[in-house]
Amino acid sequence: MSRKTWGSVIFETTIRPRPTKAANPPPMRHGGVVFLDRDGTMNRNDGYVHTWDAWVWLPGVPEALARLQRHGWRLVVVSNQSGIARGYFDEKALHDLEAAVDADLARHGVRIAGWYHCPHLPEITGPCTCRKPEPGMLRQAARDLGINLRASWVIGDKYLDAQAGIKVGCRAIILEPEGLDVPRYPDTMQYVKFRGMRGVSRVPYAPDMATACEWILQDDVRKARHERFIRRGRRGGPDARNPKDAQDARAQDAKDENAP
Repeated sequence: MSRKTWGSVIFETTIRPRPTKAANPPPMRHGGVVFLDRDGTMNRNDGYVHTWDAWVWLPGVPEALARLQRHGWRLVVVSNQSGIARGYFDEKALHDLEAAVDADLARHGVRIAGWYHCPHLPEITGPCTCRKPEPGMLRQAARDLGINLRASWVIGDKYLDAQAGIKVGCRAIILEPEGLDVPRYPDTMQYVKFRGMRGVSRVPYAPDMATACEWILQDDVRKARHERFIRRGRRGGPDARNPKDAQDARAQDAKDENAP
């Protein structure tokens, strides 16, 4: 393991394979969603993007979102939009852009379950409870959409995205941590660790949305295997305490992992 400190964040590299394509994860019925940051996560962050002409998808994002949705994940966008408080654009322009993004995603079979934004900037509008890293938008979405926050994920490109999710029990993945110049190891998973956040060990870093998607779907596969193993055990099936049964289970997991 290698480690590098950046301000209040510790960046770790752990020798663990990056996720490959998950082996046919089943649709999950958990009540959770994947919360998505917008600028820098879905689209290229060119600064206060508020028109469709200025919107540029990051590589592979629509396809990754389609894959998540096919496997039972609802998608909700939560973004800080201080350009409204600064007077750069208004709510109508923002909603027009969201409608254009919805129309483009529909071509990929993707539907955004909800768009939430914080229009505030503390030095202009005063403090609020919705601007990330505060979790107000996530809590509002949970009330509106019946979301199980503890079964949900947050994907964003800034530490504040992860912090907002962790405060309400979500798990998080950070895309390309901003301002963190670290070596890249092609066959490893990398993490960031937050100091002073009790109960939090590491947050995985993913180089792109496709990798983040596979991380979530592989977690679904692991949960499904565990549930299947428990059900079979209750019916007199394999016993995890029996070395032979455990070996057979590992062999079946290896076959599943290599399934097309």
